[in-house]
Amino acid sequence: MKDIELFGAGLRLIGIYLGIRTIGFVTDVYIAFQQSEALVPYEDTIRLPNLGWPFATLMVLLALGLSLFPLSIAKSLLPKSSEQRPNIDIDSERFTVSGIILPGIYTISWAFPDFVYNGLILVQMSRAGLDGFEPSELIVREFVSAVELIIGLYLTFGSQGLYKIIRSLRR
Repeated sequence: MKDIELFGAGLRLIGIYLGIRTIGFVTDVYIAFQQSEALVPYEDTIRLPNLGWPFATLMVLLALGLSLFPLSIAKSLLPKSSEQRPNIDIDSERFTVSGIILPGIYTISWAFPDFVYNGLILVQMSRAGLDGFEPSELIVREFVSAVELIIGLYLTFGSQGLYKIIRSLRR
């Protein structure tokens, strides 16, 4: 097994996980909007088809891409080398970078749905104009999700720099 195949297997597993999360995301958002509409029925409600479906579609496309084309994605994320070596001969840099990228993609796969869900609920509840609605908890959740998303993006796309930091700390 080559190192890119090992990394591709991890990407495929993350794609499957993201697909499962997408199903949960769609049902959670739908239930939340139904509950808010029952509390405050009015004509100008932001509905799931208007806001939730584009994000759900993006999540489905990401899940399908990671599940169906893991090797193509792995080639674009892994550092370039002149040859593909067997997994036994993988150098520590490629192994470490692969080990940094996979948790980054995993973090993105659960932080992105949370970020979108919290944003949609915040917008919905703000527009509903409920008496006593305090958005501070939702704002904190949105901020935490944004930080998690940034960490995941950094782990995924900044893995070379992070490897250099790890290597310098080992000396």
